[in-house]
Amino acid sequence: MTDYASQGKTRKVNIIETSTMTSYQSYYTALSRSANAANTAIIGQLNYDMLTGGLKNHGWLRQEFRHLEILDEITRLRCSSKLPTSVKGERRQSLLDSWCKSKGKQYTPSQLDAELHWTGTEILEGFHTESIAKKQKTSKHQTNSVTTVIRPNQGLVWDGLNYSCAYDCLLTSLYVIW
Repeated sequence: MTDYASQGKTRKVNIIETSTMTSYQSYYTALSRSANAANTAIIGQLNYDMLTGGLKNHGWLRQEFRHLEILDEITRLRCSSKLPTSVKGERRQSLLDSWCKSKGKQYTPSQLDAELHWTGTEILEGFHTESIAKKQKTSKHQTNSVTTVIRPNQGLVWDGLNYSCAYDCLLTSLYVIW
């Protein structure tokens, strides 16, 4: 998986300039855009500590991986119908919070990597407990009901299997003109 801005931008020939890379994520994003290793050119010196340093200097990243491991465990238990009914939430944070209340802060998933193990309140680092109650907007003005009917867009449905977007645009334009 690449950085969001780079998704879908795989390069057949990828030239990587390392002097502007300041984090492991910049290395990861640049390297992951390559279609293959044979056509990847690296210009400059690689910072091997950045690539192989592990999580010791990135506490926030370790915490993110811990949260993802818990979410994986929740998903696994939910798919096998073994998730406790007390574990629920509309958002990631409330789901993780209900998990910690249900299982306890010491519980770790069975397949957890040794680098990610936690003790006590470490799992709660970075938690910002959110209010489950949603704020409701209050309006000073009375709103009127909609009197016009909004019709859905007309045209062809995009075919994601054949990537017919260009043809759809052309044919829809011709359809609207006639």
